Amino acid sequence: MLTKEYTQSLLPVDEEPPEVFQDMLQGLVAFELNGRDNLDILSLLWPWHNSSSIITGQNSQLLEQIVRFAHNDEYKLMQLYSDLQLFPRVLGTCGDIYVVEHMTLLLDRPLLDLFPALTDTCHVTRSARRILHYLLHLSSVLPLHLCDLQWGHFGADSAGRVRFVDLDAAFSAEKMAATQRETVCSTDEDCDFFDCRGTCDVAQGRCLGGVSDNVSNLCRQLVWARAPLLGAQRRLGLLAAVLSEQQAELLERCARSRTAEHAQQVAEVLEELERRTCAEPEWETRDTDTDEF
Repeated sequence: MLTKEYTQSLLPVDEEPPEVFQDMLQGLVAFELNGRDNLDILSLLWPWHNSSSIITGQNSQLLEQIVRFAHNDEYKLMQLYSDLQLFPRVLGTCGDIYVVEHMTLLLDRPLLDLFPALTDTCHVTRSARRILHYLLHLSSVLPLHLCDLQWGHFGADSAGRVRFVDLDAAFSAEKMAATQRETVCSTDEDCDFFDCRGTCDVAQGRCLGGVSDNVSNLCRQLVWARAPLLGAQRRLGLLAAVLSEQQAELLERCARSRTAEHAQQVAEVLEELERRTCAEPEWETRDTDTDEF
């Protein structure tokens, strides 16, 4: 919880040039910048006003509001990378609340993993394939760890494009590595952060910098998740009923992996399942040169 005293201590004073406040904001978002330098951070965080007029106008209430949002990881990612169209678009703010565009969740049914027979297999397969393509695209443009993967955290905008809608546990590779290296551990499990699996350097008693890839998290948490009521070692993902033994083994390897090494094979499995379970596979009807996730 940010105190008023703290936020006020970060505000510019009359004799300070505007660059001082800009530099302070740059420091607050440093972990999220991913090497993108020379950005007008204030304009990205607060695009509704001219950045120079915000500082020179000395509107302390507005400046405090901006400082508070600069501490909100989800808001920062949505604003700093709005040009990549990966997350919901921020429409505006009211006090400490921000409003984003409406998203239609890809899958939002209760007890999905417990009662997979009640789900539409075609819709599940299609959604999983689209999510995988989204994650692969994300890895190519923004190295971000999504450590809370749930079906209900993926949505589609008004044009049908996939977006990740809950960024509370999303961290840049740099921020995750810094956090991991400061974590004391004696086992690998001590280095796990939600769905992201870490590795312990037992000799040093500290976690190593890296964590599991988003694709392996997808296999482990969604596509090939464990069934809580059937024992810790039983798998009963939403697609279990339609998988061949060979496909199930592949998803198991993907779930146990910490990298994206099986991504292409998993994509091929999902395309084959969509072809088999859907009357008209969506991926076959699209122009392959377009952004199809």
